[in-house]
Amino acid sequence: MPLSTVAALSVIVLATALFPLVPASAQESTVTLSLAQSVDAALAQGADSIVLQRNLDIGREQYRLSVSQNSFTLRGSLGESATYGFGNSGLLAGSSLPSGFAQTPQAGLSLAAPLTSVALSVSPYVAESPLAAALPSFSSFLPSGPTSNVGLSLSQTLWSGYPGGTARAAMEKSLLALRGRELSSASGRLNIVSTLTQTYFVMLGSQRNLSVKKQILAQQEALKAQISAIHELRQASDVDLRSAQINAESAAIDVRSAENDLRIARIRLAQLIGWPRDREFAVAEEDVRNIPAGSVEEAVAEALKRRTEIRQIELNRQSAAVDRALIEGQTSPTVSVSGGISLILGWQGDTAGQGSAGVTIGLPILDAGASAHQREANRIQDQIYGVQEAQLRAGIATDVEQAYALMQINLERLEVAKLTAEKFDLKFKLKKTEAQYGAATNQDLLDASVDTANAQSALAGAQRDAQLAVLQLSNAIGY
Repeated sequence: MPLSTVAALSVIVLATALFPLVPASAQESTVTLSLAQSVDAALAQGADSIVLQRNLDIGREQYRLSVSQNSFTLRGSLGESATYGFGNSGLLAGSSLPSGFAQTPQAGLSLAAPLTSVALSVSPYVAESPLAAALPSFSSFLPSGPTSNVGLSLSQTLWSGYPGGTARAAMEKSLLALRGRELSSASGRLNIVSTLTQTYFVMLGSQRNLSVKKQILAQQEALKAQISAIHELRQASDVDLRSAQINAESAAIDVRSAENDLRIARIRLAQLIGWPRDREFAVAEEDVRNIPAGSVEEAVAEALKRRTEIRQIELNRQSAAVDRALIEGQTSPTVSVSGGISLILGWQGDTAGQGSAGVTIGLPILDAGASAHQREANRIQDQIYGVQEAQLRAGIATDVEQAYALMQINLERLEVAKLTAEKFDLKFKLKKTEAQYGAATNQDLLDASVDTANAQSALAGAQRDAQLAVLQLSNAIGY
């Protein structure tokens, strides 16, 4: 084949290979999500976010319940009682029991708290029933009450071993539990954002990879066409033709694999943001995130301040301190006071009454060692929290150091991948030029095309790995 013909074919192939490829996402999807939009959607309607919010709502309601149980409650009552005394009237009188039939309406109010109770009861005067005059034979069954009774009673526990009593302790523990749920919710939201962000960049990497694979396929198809044309003119060997065919088929397989990777990545991201699995969309380009810390020491120090697991252990310690105070309170005396007054109001205006007051001191004498066992269990639990915190701090430091080193390595690999891709791209262009003038064989050109394709694929993978490494470090720190 004349040199000019080979040169013309090479120019056509070069133009085809360098033709800008439109990303698959732009062709196949009209919706393009940014990272911020994806995060907002996941936090607003993602299943994981909804579960987190519901769990936090449960914690808040449980705390409100404990507050209610430590507050005053007011109850009212209304009723009627009837008595009938029978038998020897002397025996009844000696026991202060009325003889015959009597009925008494009753009403009352009670105000109660865990350590306080106030009760008011009233039994009003009962007028003579109008049926008594109409039915004298039944008057004995329908008598009127001679008096009205009013009673007021008060009970107050001054000291029960814990300030405010066990209900106050339960409320304090419930508040600590709510703070723990809030920490878990905040940590869960961070995990959602971290998982979503990593999934986003996996899909972005899949988009980039598919674009590169399609560009490689176009390049290999063009080379196959070139080699086929010159093979017909007996300017390329059967080995050259078979190599070109293999390269093109391999590139086609890579495209199908990249399409499947992108499909799976899209499904995973759709599930996180609460979209249908078959929703078609693309993600916008995002740069490598800023490094979250300038040194490994800074990263570790920041992680120890931000990680919620350490604060959760501190809340557990505070809850154990409440338990410890309750245990100590079981061995201390309890003091309560009580009092009341009862008034009898006669029909003729006469009054009588009775007042009472009392003090009660409870002294624990023997509990078969229960308090001592509780104290020991509480002490051991506090030691466990100390061990857990030390272990957690060491584990966090190790995780951060590992993530920081991995990030540095992947960023360095990204730079090497960029240089390598540039090198093989230049080498491929050089081989194209040399092939035009017969200074390079067809096999040299095919090998160079494979090398540049591999370098471009490696660059796409290095970009994805670098971004994920930065995200992993951010997650280890607690951002």
